Amino acid sequence: MKNRVLKYTGYALFGILLFLLLIYIRFPDEKIRVWIITSFENNLPYDLTIKKLQPVFLIGLYFKDVEIATDVRDKNAPVFRATGVKARLQILPLFVGHLNFKYEIGAYNGTVRGIAKIKRGTKGIKASLSAAIHEIELANPLILDRSISFFSSGKVGGKLNVIVEDFNAPVLSGDTILSIENGKIKGIKVKGVRVRDISCNGIDCSFELVRDKMNLKRLSLRGEDVEINISGKILLGKEIGKSPLILNLQLKPKKGFERKYRTVFRLVKTLRDKKGYFSFPISGTLENPKVVVP
Repeated sequence: MKNRVLKYTGYALFGILLFLLLIYIRFPDEKIRVWIITSFENNLPYDLTIKKLQPVFLIGLYFKDVEIATDVRDKNAPVFRATGVKARLQILPLFVGHLNFKYEIGAYNGTVRGIAKIKRGTKGIKASLSAAIHEIELANPLILDRSISFFSSGKVGGKLNVIVEDFNAPVLSGDTILSIENGKIKGIKVKGVRVRDISCNGIDCSFELVRDKMNLKRLSLRGEDVEINISGKILLGKEIGKSPLILNLQLKPKKGFERKYRTVFRLVKTLRDKKGYFSFPISGTLENPKVVVP
């Protein structure tokens, strides 16, 4: 009896593997690649490029050279670029009605690994995403209303967690804790005055997304010379880049840093509060933020 069970179990496993092998060989990768790109661009105001798509054995997909740009003209400076994205469906959770995907993203000389979960409960569908971030390189310029400009560098690692409680009335929340190795904010200019580079070693972020509004509860940057906090709201529009900003930036310099650049801080001394923070309102949009500097 035991040998018969093992025999038929072996046949079943062989049949399943043969079936999966046939799917792998005859996988319509080009049709699926075009469908993914078309669906993405029809629903979001971005251009998606996927150089190659291929199946991953057992049940998974691999996307090679992925880029997301704001429009065709912005292909040379995409908002996101990944050398590879791999997603694999976990089989066992399917038996209890859950969809779990393990994923790995190779981008900016680092990796992001994690798991996305979708499950149906008594209160509707709930989804969550967790990510472990390893040595993502920072190298991004930023100009704020032409009065403040800088670019960042360093390697980022840490964890990200995001939860969607209910798809019928979307409420998305999440928190991020990141460490930064050899982090620097370089080339800082305030009203044309060059400020010394700032070293930074960590970022904390907590946020909530309710329908068409993102509440940024806290975005804190810890540095050797300054502390920076950003909080407020982002009113999400159909075009993400044009979403209005209602934010407040707080900057608290350490004594030595303030003393060295006292000329700069004297220009904005009226913006200092009782706790020693200089506050600057941020308006404009995500693609064109504006910091009001008197």
